Amino acid sequence: MKQAMTSIDVAMIVSELQHLVGSRIEKIYKTDTGTDIEQIRLNLYLFGEGRSDLVTTPGACVYLTAHPLPSPKTPAMFAMTLRKYLSHGRIVSIEQYDFDRIIEIKTMRGEVEHGLILEIFPTGNVILVNHEHKII
Repeated sequence: MKQAMTSIDVAMIVSELQHLVGSRIEKIYKTDTGTDIEQIRLNLYLFGEGRSDLVTTPGACVYLTAHPLPSPKTPAMFAMTLRKYLSHGRIVSIEQYDFDRIIEIKTMRGEVEHGLILEIFPTGNVILVNHEHKII
C-alpha cells in the first residue's frame, strides 16, 4: 500500500486541478475524521461544472470529490480564519513549488491576493499567506 504522495504524484494532481482555476471558493471546513487525521476542505463552485470539494489531508494527500462530505457542527478557529481571507475569492492559480511536495493555491478576492500553501510531506501543514508570502 502506498504511504505518501511523491513529487511526481503532486505534479500530476496539480496538472489535473488546473481546470479549477477561476472557481469561486464558497465555504471552507476543517473536519476531524474521528482519528488524529484532520482535513481541510474547500467547497468550490465552477461555472458550467457545478460544485466540488478540494480536500487536503496535511502531510498525506490532496484530492477532488463531487460527493458531499459531512460538515462539523461548529467550525474550527483555523477554518474561520481561512473563511475570513478566502471565502468568495477566485482561484487564480494552482502550482507546485520547485517540484517538491508543496502546492500553492493563489486566490483573489476583490483586489487582494492570498495564497494557501499545502505541504504534502509527512510533517506537512496548511499555511495561509498574503501576497508577499508572509504567514497570516
